[in-house]
Amino acid sequence: MPIAVAGAHGLDIEKDEGRAFVACDGNAVVVLDIETGKEIATVPIAGAPDAIWYNPQRKRLYCAIGRPGVVDVIDTLEFVVDEQIKTEEGAHTTAFDQARQRLHAFLPGSCRASVYEEI
Repeated sequence: MPIAVAGAHGLDIEKDEGRAFVACDGNAVVVLDIETGKEIATVPIAGAPDAIWYNPQRKRLYCAIGRPGVVDVIDTLEFVVDEQIKTEEGAHTTAFDQARQRLHAFLPGSCRASVYEEI
């Protein structure tokens, strides 16, 4: 059954719990049950999102937001933003290195990358 989420930008799946994380234009991440399509939670975020990455080891979701230039880190057990990482305006392209527990964010204004490491 197709699930419609208006203005979706990023999508990642949590296989163990059967949930989909959908980053939406309305400044929110919507959590859906992938079996039923029912909404489990909506987490407000700092702005319109782009790329997201789920970290199953830490049960955290990283959501890049070009304006205001942050990565909101969502606790996927409590469905809250529990950390906000400052990047720079326009930074929304990211990559997650699961083996090293590092999130890389491309900073377009300075043409370099920033690295956030989970400890």
